[in-house]
Amino acid sequence: MKKGSKYFKRSNLNPIVFRKKLEESEEKINNLKVAFDHKYQALENFLTLIVNFASHDIKNSLHSLDGMISTLTITNIQSSDIGSMKMCIDQMREILIKFGEFSIKNHDKSFEIGKLFQSLEILHRPYLKKDKVLFEVVYSGCDKSLLIFQDFQLLLFMFNNMIINSLTALKDSIIKKIKIILKSDNQNIEVYICDTGEGITEENKSKIFNPYFTTRKGGTGVGLTHVQFVVETVLNSKILILDSPFDDFITIFKLIIPIKSNDAQDSNN
Repeated sequence: MKKGSKYFKRSNLNPIVFRKKLEESEEKINNLKVAFDHKYQALENFLTLIVNFASHDIKNSLHSLDGMISTLTITNIQSSDIGSMKMCIDQMREILIKFGEFSIKNHDKSFEIGKLFQSLEILHRPYLKKDKVLFEVVYSGCDKSLLIFQDFQLLLFMFNNMIINSLTALKDSIIKKIKIILKSDNQNIEVYICDTGEGITEENKSKIFNPYFTTRKGGTGVGLTHVQFVVETVLNSKILILDSPFDDFITIFKLIIPIKSNDAQDSNN
């Protein structure tokens, strides 16, 4: 073909070359479509899980509120009871605010670790009393006034799920005890949630954190999934099931909670 010709190069007119380029383009389009479908499905699954987390936490707060109201009469209501019910309502409000913002991170405030577990005891006091469950928090080398730079409500939701699971596991137990042990260093708090319930089978230990897996009738299967999600995704930490129980305790969860969030650490550097 002459220099300066206005015709296309001969190779571009070759049907074999043209077909090959067409097939390559089609393959790229199909790969993009598959990648988009996977991302869309992952987002849909994540959104479904977040909605279930929110509804589960609201259900738990309503459960606690119902327990408090069922034990009250006009003659024995006290200001502390009103405060406990207000705490449940504040929990539900906080869940809705976080869900409205589509965010579960908030590291602006600090709180004393003792306040967190005192709040847990208050939330479950009616059921602890009704079912005669011994609830104990032990600060082992960890002061109640230790400041935690994390989201108070988020940790309260998380540990609330843990306590509800323990209370459910204790229903048919002769010895009914829940013990929380806290240990700390300069960076983390180790939290041990111990109960004398029915325990977790070896087979179920590998499934217990899977979404929608539950062993109890009417269970949603998102409580422990929520706990693992918060620990691993938000706190960038871990949760374990211990294989060596002690005393009368059958099930022991170990959670490692950073004293300072990543945001708080960054601001101090």
